[in-house]
Amino acid sequence: MKRARHRRHLPSIAVALGLSAQLPLACEPKVTVGDWPCTGRPAQTGDAGAPNEPAPITFDPVALPWSSGFEGGFCDFARVDGFCYGDPGASYTLVTSPVHSGRFAAAFSVRGDGSNRAKQVRCVRQGRFPMEGYYSAWYFIPAFATNLDNWNLLHFQGADPPADLRNLWDVSLVSDDSNALRLRLLSYESLLDPEYADAMEPIPIGAWFQIKVRFRRASNATGELSVFQDGELVAQMTNLVTDDTIWGQLYVGNYATDLMPVDSTVFVDDVVFSDRP
Repeated sequence: MKRARHRRHLPSIAVALGLSAQLPLACEPKVTVGDWPCTGRPAQTGDAGAPNEPAPITFDPVALPWSSGFEGGFCDFARVDGFCYGDPGASYTLVTSPVHSGRFAAAFSVRGDGSNRAKQVRCVRQGRFPMEGYYSAWYFIPAFATNLDNWNLLHFQGADPPADLRNLWDVSLVSDDSNALRLRLLSYESLLDPEYADAMEPIPIGAWFQIKVRFRRASNATGELSVFQDGELVAQMTNLVTDDTIWGQLYVGNYATDLMPVDSTVFVDDVVFSDRP
């Protein structure tokens, strides 16, 4: 099976932690600004993302349950101290088709041409995560692409503010030897060289599928991170340090550094945070 190279994320939320001066300028987030504020007005088709500047750090718990089907646009994230952002040239918007449920879904479009420019566009929740939770979203990949580096769908980061922002876990797509796309669970915490666990079954192309993650946070070797695809366990790491930080972020969306073809759109709907399966 091919092992795609994985570049470190750390792009993303230095501004929220006040760390932008400590990271390369190329890694600073570029916030996509729309034309309407998050004032409770329902999002209309064609609206860009709300002007979600990274929210200030708070140590409020990430309350469970929480969900967003994007029926309130991207304001669902802003109302809980989250935000959405995109690199220049990347975009996020609401669509009425395809949708998994309701009227709207979110479309996240990037250009993974190896240039490190328009590689990411995502929505983020942040705060003190519970010691155990289930985090899920429905994804729709409309067309096949070969991944030559990192094509990320879910990403966990942690920090001990005001410093020490670092990557924890990825759920990404990897191209295998049969040219199918499979989910990959990637740990940044377990070893100096990242550990991988790959799903046995490929993801569907042109159909909705659910990714659900059971995240048991632990600063000693009692943690667990399990990935479910449409309800079936497909990748798992247990009995290891999973998160020794006090503050975290979870990203949904599209992050792609090197694809063939280079342009990709990932649709996301029905994001759910829960304390039960």
